[in-house]
Amino acid sequence: MQISIIVPLYQGEKYINRIIGLVEKSINVNYSKIEIVFVNDYPKDFFENKSYRSQVNIEFINHEKNRGIHCTKIDGFQKSKGDFILFLDQDDTISEFFLDSQIKELKNHDAVFCNGYHRQKEPIYCSGDINDKEFNLENYMLFGYPLISLGQMLIRRESVPLGWIESPLINNGWDDHLFWVCMMYEKSSVIYNDHFLYVHEENGDNASFNWNEMRKSGSEFRKKLCSLNVFDKKQEAEFVRTIDKRLHKYDKYIELD
Repeated sequence: MQISIIVPLYQGEKYINRIIGLVEKSINVNYSKIEIVFVNDYPKDFFENKSYRSQVNIEFINHEKNRGIHCTKIDGFQKSKGDFILFLDQDDTISEFFLDSQIKELKNHDAVFCNGYHRQKEPIYCSGDINDKEFNLENYMLFGYPLISLGQMLIRRESVPLGWIESPLINNGWDDHLFWVCMMYEKSSVIYNDHFLYVHEENGDNASFNWNEMRKSGSEFRKKLCSLNVFDKKQEAEFVRTIDKRLHKYDKYIELD
């Protein structure tokens, strides 16, 4: 069993040792190999494998020009070798029990996502919020994207959706949404793990706080999905209305800023 943890970096040198430490605490003898693939998307920085020693395998990819977070994740995925994939943001935190618990809950499913915290220890999901929901395109239309970040989810390598790999978004912010919708279109089996194993840091530097960038990415996401023929005509009309409502909220946030 091999696990690959893919971490996009942007001005992220200060996070590298922290991520390595978190992963080292998660080591279990049941895993034949754990690797961390850091993908540096800040061309002024350059990192080498030999500069960092660890009990796990460390790989670096250095971009010669900025490519954006979606392409950065794809590059890391294509470089990785693991049977299971975790896309982790550079400032995220995982529990030392994250990998054990996620592998245990995954069983025969394509992916598993866990509970956790955001906004200074506020739970991502409260009791009963999500346990009874099925994860499919219909419920995406009704309830939206259920995750805070892909960092909550462990996925089988073969279940990383082809549509997400082949259709990278240029603008940062909505690649996680595209990942999820492509999984739902491919009818991937996703299960929820109610253990608190993940912390999503919201420190003001995240792409989600850049309302202009998020609006551009959301608009690109809407256009991209329509071009992929994921929906029938009725679904597409509802999808466009749903996304337009979200984009309108970004317009309000931009006004307030």
